Amino acid sequence: MDPFARFDENGDGALTASELPEESREQMMQADANGDGKITRAEWDQAMATFRERMQAEGGQRSGGFFERADENGDGVLSGTEIPERMRERMTQIDSNGDGKLTREEWDASRPQRPQGAGGARAGGQ
Repeated sequence: MDPFARFDENGDGALTASELPEESREQMMQADANGDGKITRAEWDQAMATFRERMQAEGGQRSGGFFERADENGDGVLSGTEIPERMRERMTQIDSNGDGKLTREEWDASRPQRPQGAGGARAGGQ
């Protein structure tokens, strides 16, 4: 089930703040383009497309796409159940600001740097 449908608890085709995970509610509500307090499917899809474009522009694929796959709600932060059980023990080491969430920056900083041409960033920083 896609994240939008999973969050849409009442099945009305729109997400309200009360239907979103508390830890990412404020950030996710930024997708509400018209400010009516609801995120429609169109607003959600546009926000996700913008997020994916931004991640690609910032080199978001450097870690093999794990971060993007784990970020089920697409808010750019891993929190709650998005953090795999196997990573929870390392959380205090990775979570540099201690807020209980993993940002892309924290995730990238925890990963060993790969040499150019070994599956890491392409030549020219791409």
